[in-house]
Parts: sequence; C-alpha cells; structure tokens
Amino acid sequence: LSASSAASVVYKRQLLATNALALSLAPRAFDPVPLGAVTPTGWIKQQLQAQDSGLCGNHWLGAGGHVNDSAWVGGKGYNALAESYVYWLNGFIPMTVQLRDDKGMLEIKGQMDDIFAMAARNGGWLGPLVNNSEPWSSYRFFTCLAQYYEASMDDRVASVMFRYTRVLADFLLRSPLNPGSWSQVRWQEMVTACQWLLDNFGTTATPDQLDSTQQLIQVLVSQGFNWTGWVASSSSNPWVNSSWDPGHKIKPTPYTQRTDISGGDLASFSLPSSGTHMDCESRCNTTAGCLAYVFAPPACPPENLPLPMCWLKASVETASPNSCRNYRILGENHIKSEVKGWFPTNTYDADMIGQNKWKPKMDRMWTHGVNLAQAMSTWSAMYRLTGDKAYLSSGKAAWDKVLKYHGQATGVFTGDETLSGLPPTRGTETCTVVEFMNSAGEMFLTTGDVYYADLLERVAYNALPAAFMNGTMWSLNYFQQVNKLDAIDGCEQGCTYCFGMVYECCVANHVQGWPKFVARQFAASNSGLVLSQYFDSTTELVQHSHKVSIAVSTGYPFKEKVNITVMTCLLYTSDAADEEDSVDLGGRRIIKKKKKQN
Repeated sequence: LSASSAASVVYKRQLLATNALALSLAPRAFDPVPLGAVTPTGWIKQQLQAQDSGLCGNHWLGAGGHVNDSAWVGGKGYNALAESYVYWLNGFIPMTVQLRDDKGMLEIKGQMDDIFAMAARNGGWLGPLVNNSEPWSSYRFFTCLAQYYEASMDDRVASVMFRYTRVLADFLLRSPLNPGSWSQVRWQEMVTACQWLLDNFGTTATPDQLDSTQQLIQVLVSQGFNWTGWVASSSSNPWVNSSWDPGHKIKPTPYTQRTDISGGDLASFSLPSSGTHMDCESRCNTTAGCLAYVFAPPACPPENLPLPMCWLKASVETASPNSCRNYRILGENHIKSEVKGWFPTNTYDADMIGQNKWKPKMDRMWTHGVNLAQAMSTWSAMYRLTGDKAYLSSGKAAWDKVLKYHGQATGVFTGDETLSGLPPTRGTETCTVVEFMNSAGEMFLTTGDVYYADLLERVAYNALPAAFMNGTMWSLNYFQQVNKLDAIDGCEQGCTYCFGMVYECCVANHVQGWPKFVARQFAASNSGLVLSQYFDSTTELVQHSHKVSIAVSTGYPFKEKVNITVMTCLLYTSDAADEEDSVDLGGRRIIKKKKKQN
C-alpha cells in the first residue's frame, strides 16, 4: 500500500519487453499508472471517506443484503447473476488502496483466499455459477483481479486468471453465449481484462496460457453482440442481426489444429498477410449455408501460397491429420439472419424497443443503458486486438451518435432503464453513470483523445454527485433526472429509489465511480506523464529511471486555479553503490548516485 510499492510496479514493467507488441496487441496511447500511485487529498478524498463510511464501507449490497450473504464468499446468494458482490469489489479494492486501509486489504485477501480455494475445487471455474450459461459476473471479477494484483502483487493471480481463460473458452465452445444475454452483450469487459493479463504477464506466460487467453478473446468476439454494427445502423441502413440457431443441429467444435476436413466447398480465398483463422470464422458466420471452415497459414502444402488461405464448407465428410491446416465446425444452419431495425434516434422508437413493442421484435437488451455504457469501451478493445485505426474513428462516431440523440447536460445519456431520448425529465441509472465513466477512461487511455477525458470529467463532477441524496452516501438514486419536479415511486421512466430499493445493482456498483476516477488522474507514455484530471492529490512513481513526486493542489471544480509541483530524482544501478544508500524496487537495486571521493 506504500508509494514505494506502487512505484515498483511501474519500474518492473519498464524492465520487461513490450508485451503489447510481442503479443500483437496494439499499444495504447497511454498506459495506466499502477493502482495506489495516486493518493487523493482534499475534497476528492472526502468523497472516498464518505463512501467508506456509507453503503460501500459497511458492505451493503442493497435489497439483497450484505457482502457476507453473497455466494462468492460462502453465503447463500440472492441474485441469479451473482453480480452484486463483484460490483462492490470493483470499487472497494481501489477505494481501500487509495485510503491506505490495511484492515480492508486484509479482508480482501481473505475473500480472495476463499474464492481461489473454491475455484480449485471447481476445476478452475471462478465464482459460484459453475458451468452456468450466464458467466457475466466472472467478467467483472477478472477486472477486480487486475486491481487486486496491482494492490497486493499476489503471485497467485496470474495462474488463476490463465487457468480460467482455458475453462471459460472450452465452456463457451460447447455452450455458446445466448443471444441477448447479459454475458453476450457485456463481452468486451472480459476481453479488456484478458488484454490486461497479456500486457502484464504475456512475456512470462506458457504457450498454453497464451493460446487459451487468445482463444477466449476470439470466442468472445465471435459470439458477443455486434455493438459496432448496431450503433452505426439507421432507418436507411437497417441492422441485420446474426445469432446462433437455438436448435444447434450440430454442436460447434473447438478450433482444431493440424487437422484437415473434406466436404463440399462453398468458397475459397486468400487472406491478407496478417489474416488469422478468426477471419475465416467471420466469413463463415456471414455466409449462408456455411457449416465449417478450414484455415491454412502461408506456405502450407500442397499449395505453398505466400498468403493465408480459407475454405468455407457446406458439408463435412471426413477429418484427417495435416501438418498445418486447421478447422472448426460452427454448426448446421447456425446462422439465422433477419432485419431487426436500427439504433433508435428518438424517444418514441427507444421506448417501443424498451417496452418490447417493436415489430419485428428487437431485443431491449441492446438499448439497456448499463449494457450500452459498458459497451462504449468496445472500440478500445477491438482496436487493441486488430490495430485497425478505423475502430478509433468509428468509436468516436458512435459516442457522438449516442450523445446526440440521448445525451443530457450532465454528459451522460438517458436510460431508464433503456435509452430514452433527449427529454431532461427522463432518467439515467446510477450504474449507467459509473459504467460510462469507466468506458470514457478506457477510451482515453487507448486513443489519447482528450474528448474522452473531458467527458469523464463532466460526468464525474455533474452526474456522479447527483446520484447521492446526501453527503453520507448512505442513500442514492436509482435514476437521476436533469429536470424533474416529481418523484415517482414506480419502476421505469424516471423513478427514484433510495436505500432498500428493489434493484441492488446500483447500491453495489456506484462504488467504482470515485475510486476509478482517482486512479486515472495520471497516465504514462514513452515521452512522460499525462495529467488528465484536476483534483487534489499526491502521486509517486518511477518513470524512465526517475522517481517522480507530483502534488496537485486545486479548488477545482469549484475554483479555476491549479498548482502542480513536480520533483524528480534520477535512479540508476551500479555495483559500486553503498548498500545503505539503496532501496529495492521491483527486484532491482536502485541506488543514489555516489558522491565523488577526493
């Protein structure tokens, strides 16, 4: 929990090879600084202290009860999704680190001990919903594990995460994500967490660990909801949904290497030099009658072509060993395509979808505010996977479109619970507020575009405080409205709930708002540090062999003046150093420069 331990994480990263490049993940514009490097002071610290004294610090999860009631930590459980605990943990970990709460960290470690032991008993499955068709809560727990590692440097984390990538990938190949399920629309969170895993442990992972992680990413992308296509659709360019046929006449198989299959060919074609088997899978998924595909890397006999090759199969007859060909059966008639409509650009259309009255029917999950707020990070995840800058521009267009037709003065969009248009009387769920903030933070780090940093600030200083009824953070709104005179005690369209509300998600999930905002105040790049948000803080870390101490003093957002004090100290290694003048950071002996002896 000390500043030196936070600094050691940065220093250790700088000693490693660039994992993003080594594993073909496109690097971000800025890297996040380790959790704990930024220590809040002043007004922002008071918000964290109020949160610690309120619902979060007292471990309340809303209508469902207490943290100890969660099945994640041995309780009976009360939520079919098992999500409330991981919502809470996602904010409790960074809050505990930033407040330097040793007792809280010991509690978190004890919970991790229990969860890791449960995973060991269940063959590596994380969480209480073993082999469940709705693994969404494990996605959020992966995000929690990333934060827990940076807070604790617990050596068990990497192996637990890598093992689960194999378990979940194998499960999803047998039982694909159900269309419209929470897990299908929130796939990008797990992909982002897997990218963190590769960034931090990719160069030390085994080939099997790398393969399982990359396979899970590919499975999630192929089975997950197509947010890019959906948000870009319009009445003049309707969206066509592709989903698994619920009949599953032939079960999908895992991606099988060094094996060829014979059968009727639908098409064959070469791919770009960077093409992978996922390009074949994408083409098969969008080709009528495609049952399976075969992928061959460059120079694969007998063709020995300079580019990767793909064959789409209408039938499968036999399988035989092959030194370099690989295949996957996706399932007979596995694609069912039909025009579903388009992204709603007005309140009437949005309400029709949200109330399941659209004909032909569209799934309200696509317009669910929290789902969309989480999905706003999709373009970050896809850019890192592909390196295609088109995702950066299409992502910016998607954010602009959502806010153009559903945005509010606070910076966030309406969603009570589904998209609601521009009327200021319509509500925004507190979960939507904090998930939107998180997505804005992810997009800023990946793109470096201050558009997202500005949005994050606007929402943090306007929409997030509006969620709480008083400074104690013992109560909060389920929905907030920019301009509404009445408080309706109903379920949808602008209602207001306090503690004891029927949905426990916001009571648990609001806790990520301030801690993650604090954690992202600074970011790192090859050329230095980036200060993206103004609030009182002290920050200590190591950047390019320099120990850097930064103090931000400001009355912002209540006053315009900001004072920034920066102190640096050059660090280097030398066998001629005196032991008493040295300190151990990340496994390296860092020493002060010796004074020249006369």
